[in-house]
Amino acid sequence: MPRLRLTRALATQAHGVLEHDLPGTTVGEALETLFAGEPALRRYLLDDNGRVRRHINLFVNDTLLLNRGALDTPIADADTIAVLQAVSGGERAR
Repeated sequence: MPRLRLTRALATQAHGVLEHDLPGTTVGEALETLFAGEPALRRYLLDDNGRVRRHINLFVNDTLLLNRGALDTPIADADTIAVLQAVSGGERAR
């Protein structure tokens, strides 16, 4: 079964669970299964049109999904989906 990993910040919306084994043959199917159990995550990950938000990066194994509508990307049982949010701000090193 594909495994989905969340950052600690996103996991706070999923009762603190960092990793989820989710059935599905596409990234979107796996996410829909996640949202069924953790509905608060939907608004953090997807916009009103059902596309991945600009500040969210999805990886399947080590490959970044560059297309925000790439929820139809196929996945296999041994795959890992990593969900990360972009980080900005802070002080620049001098």
